[in-house]
Amino acid sequence: MKTAKYILIPINIIGLTLAILWWYFIPDFEPAITTLGLTGTLIGQIFISQRAKKKNGIQMTQKSGDNSTNIQVGRDFNSK
Repeated sequence: MKTAKYILIPINIIGLTLAILWWYFIPDFEPAITTLGLTGTLIGQIFISQRAKKKNGIQMTQKSGDNSTNIQVGRDFNSK
């Protein structure tokens, strides 16, 4: 996933730069929509990248009493 980040974000920045230049030289509706779309995509990529960094630092821990057993499952668990 790190490799994709290092490839996709620079490609998005290049595309955004070209879209801004396109909008500057030909002020029309299509370059404006392209610029807004690429800006939103870049912001999304940055936020997802930051959230992934925070998520990797989380570590799960379990504590129980002396006469109990810990069970870790991926879904809801009903003990009978």
